Amino acid sequence: LNARMSDVLNENKRLKKMVDEHQITAVQQRIHLQDAIEAEKNRFESQLNENGFDATQQWQSYELDIDYSKKHYLEWNSLDVVDWILSLSVSFAKYASMLRKNLPKQNIKGKHLSKLDKIEWRALGILDEDDGISLIDHVKALTKQERNQWMNNAERYADNFD
Repeated sequence: LNARMSDVLNENKRLKKMVDEHQITAVQQRIHLQDAIEAEKNRFESQLNENGFDATQQWQSYELDIDYSKKHYLEWNSLDVVDWILSLSVSFAKYASMLRKNLPKQNIKGKHLSKLDKIEWRALGILDEDDGISLIDHVKALTKQERNQWMNNAERYADNFD
């Protein structure tokens, strides 16, 4: 029985590693797709400009929703958040399958990132203490500009009452 349990656990680890590698490959493929789309966009813009059309205006109405980095983090959906986390460090790759399962299930979006603490990240699958702290630091860096802008607006509002 112990030998069978050991075999099952080893098989589970092997399958999990395979799924995580697949998730990393999927992110890399999306990055490759972005590059291909950007090259095609540049080629198309060049052709439009050669024929007297303003390519910039043509592209303003065309929005690609394949890349979280093209959107403000407050607009990210659950999968955008997962892609962002996986892009931060190779050390987060081990959480790919768990994050892809848990973040959409809990409907965690970019607008929720600043509210998540270590306990909540642990519940979402970030089990290593150092990884949890690192992720919180990354979130703080991501949201710092937003906080600074809010503080500046609050100070300007307060100045109106002096």
